[in-house]
Amino acid sequence: MERVVWERAYSGTLPQILTLFSVCYFACTISGGVILHRRGARADQIVFRALRNVFYFSLLSTSLIVLSELEIYSNRFFVYYFILLFLCITFYRLLFRFCIQLYRSRGGNFRTVLYLGSTENIAELYHEMTSDATTGYRVLGYFDTTPNAKFPASCTYLGKPEQAIDYLTKNKVNQLYCCLPSTLSECIVPVINYCENNLIHFYSVPNVRNYLRHRMYFEMIGSVPILSIRKEPLGKIENRLIKRIFDVAFSSLFLCTLFPIIFLIGVTIKITSPGPYSSVRNVMD
Repeated sequence: MERVVWERAYSGTLPQILTLFSVCYFACTISGGVILHRRGARADQIVFRALRNVFYFSLLSTSLIVLSELEIYSNRFFVYYFILLFLCITFYRLLFRFCIQLYRSRGGNFRTVLYLGSTENIAELYHEMTSDATTGYRVLGYFDTTPNAKFPASCTYLGKPEQAIDYLTKNKVNQLYCCLPSTLSECIVPVINYCENNLIHFYSVPNVRNYLRHRMYFEMIGSVPILSIRKEPLGKIENRLIKRIFDVAFSSLFLCTLFPIIFLIGVTIKITSPGPYSSVRNVMD
């Protein structure tokens, strides 16, 4: 009997549903993105990203199915499908992440890194890159005006900033992180030009760790880069839209449920009340 119901339910609409699901999931994945390949991506970030993608996918696909008026006989099937989809995607991505980490820990898919400067930010960056072998970073050393005694001894001092380009020409470097002050621009600009012409990723590390130790966000005002200490949630149009929908829905729910009751109670009290309060007092003239 169940087999007959299954065939009745999905024999005609199964191709349309599969096509619709494929398009919806592709759109949600492109919008949400995949981060398991990123160096340093945590397991909780991967699980949260998978949960968010499946949530958006379920909303989008369900809405389109309702609007397209496809014949559906079992809503419970789709609930089980979305739950199973989330579990399968999470398991697959965590397994793939484990394989990538294992490969990187054995020396594969690594990136060579060079530092230009030795501030506290660079020292912290060095610990982030080398504390876990699965991130796949190999730090070659650092250039600075003088050797820094406070910098980790395991990071080799390679010379002055003027010698950086000569080192880059003789060694393979994938990424270069610079934290030199702007007063040394005559040394920084040639390094930037060399990196741009030789496909080396150049990163500028701001010297703000002495007074800011939490997450910051990069923004642009015209051509001037700035760092903000927090993101305004309502800065995104989708968040403002969600808030407005919630406000309208909550207000409508209140007007349709609690407000009539409160209104009737107020009117009843007004009608049944004897009027303004008054009292008779005996006073001496």
